[in-house]
Order: sequence, then C-alpha cells, then structure tokens
Amino acid sequence: MEPKHTTHLNWDIDNDAFLSLTKWPRREPEEQFQIVPASARCANGDEEGSGRRYWRVILTPVGVTGRPMPLEIRGDVVIGSHRESNDRLDVNICAWRGYDHGVSRRHIMLRPSRHKLFVMDLRSTNGTHINGLPLGVGWAYALKDGDLMTLGRLHIRVRIVQEASNGTPEK
Repeated sequence: MEPKHTTHLNWDIDNDAFLSLTKWPRREPEEQFQIVPASARCANGDEEGSGRRYWRVILTPVGVTGRPMPLEIRGDVVIGSHRESNDRLDVNICAWRGYDHGVSRRHIMLRPSRHKLFVMDLRSTNGTHINGLPLGVGWAYALKDGDLMTLGRLHIRVRIVQEASNGTPEK
C-alpha cells in the first residue's frame, strides 16, 4: 500500500498534489469492459469476427446513484430497463432505477458502424433526448464523446473511450 504523504526536504507533501505539480501521469486502474451483445463472444471465450470494428464506451448515470457501465460494443446493442432478466435486452439499466424513471423495457439501440456509433429510439413510451433535443422514432444520431442521453427521465453521460478494429486502437 502506498503512503498518502511523501517527505521531501523535511516537507510533508500529499502524493496527489505532488503528481499534479510535476505533471506526471497518474495511473488509473484499467476498466473491465463488458462485451455486448453477448453473441459477440464464442462459447470458449474468444472473440468472434476479429476483423470487425468495435467501440468502447462508458455510460454514467447523472443525478442517480449508480456505477458507470463500461461497454465494448461489437454489434447492435439494445438498452432498456426490466426488473427481471430479459433475453431480448443486452444492457439492463434497472440498477439505475431506469424503470422508475420511465425507461422502456427496450428503449434504445446502439449501432456501431465503421466511423460512427449511432443511437436509435426503439418506439419507447417516454422518448429519448440527446443533449436536450428529442430523437424521433426511426432516426439515427451519431453519438459524440460527452453527449447526454435522456431515456424517459434518466440522464446518461456517454464517454467514447476508443474506436478500434482487430484489437488495435484507431489513431
């Protein structure tokens, strides 16, 4: 376990403050990304379609208690809220009290393409907004890093971490 303070020239210096002063990069623990949809993983745990493009995103609830959700999107992903497990749902956000906030059982779909990650409303009851603007049923919106998706009354910040192909990050 590393000490919280460092003594240098008889001064007590907080390690975080020292690292910020020296501008040395602080190592963050690497996120464990959940591969979705589940069919993108073979029975033996290897990845299917090594030549396919995938996206790494982190979905974070805003104004609701809940842990961020790191996802590795390898195909069409259906997001919704259902109190029980549901085979037709790739990502269930019931832990964020999605159902209480008006999130439909099958609310949106994230669809990866070669250069963009799209979001589409799946005829949800309470609608979808992107950065405060309504997303019409059947419309596709290309997500950008930092976008705010509102599903019903649940706000979710989208952080696009990586777009990659064959396991190699795009530059």
